[in-house]
Amino acid sequence: MDRAATDSDAVTDNSDAMPELRHLRYFVAVAQELSFSRAAERLHMAQSPLSAAIRQLENELGVALFERTTRTVRLTPAGERLLRDGPPALAAVDGAFAEAARAGRGLSGTLRLGSSPAARYELRPALLTRPSRYILAAAARRFSAARARPSSRP
Repeated sequence: MDRAATDSDAVTDNSDAMPELRHLRYFVAVAQELSFSRAAERLHMAQSPLSAAIRQLENELGVALFERTTRTVRLTPAGERLLRDGPPALAAVDGAFAEAARAGRGLSGTLRLGSSPAARYELRPALLTRPSRYILAAAARRFSAARARPSSRP
């Protein structure tokens, strides 16, 4: 058997498989701790399901993420790369979920303040007086993700 055949047998291409987000979280914990037992404690789960989830992630990716011995756990080059890219990806997903929740509660978006051409000379200056600015500032703090833009379009 030639070397190319054995190399291709060792790494399975599972590019169609989509790893689960929780598996990425598990991987990051193990990679940061370099210990399955400490990572399991950190994740408040048993070590056996954690190990199974990491094996499943490795199978889905088609690469080993850790070099394991009975006493040590080390990252492979693929594991190092995933540890570099994984936490920012998790932070982006967490941020997207938080923003979706904020939007669902009406805490984000754009607050448009407009006036008709006729009211432009009376109403708008009154809105921009000092007491009104405090009201707008309080609204901006309450809806911190909202952008307030005055508009004078008819």
